[in-house]
Amino acid sequence: MPSAIRRPGTAMTILAYGTMVFVAQAAAEETGIDAEVIDLRTLVPLDLDTIVASVKKTGRVLFVNE
Repeated sequence: MPSAIRRPGTAMTILAYGTMVFVAQAAAEETGIDAEVIDLRTLVPLDLDTIVASVKKTGRVLFVNE
């Protein structure tokens, strides 16, 4: 199952799964940071294509978990 881009952005990439996707979206909106939020949906297999494309675009990555 491929990852889903839940919020497009250009300043940084936030990788999350489960409940943390909603927390990451809320944090990006509250702080005003133009962050791209990616819902990984599965860790195995990991959708590296989506992750790499996003990090190439933003130049920064933050992984959040519970």
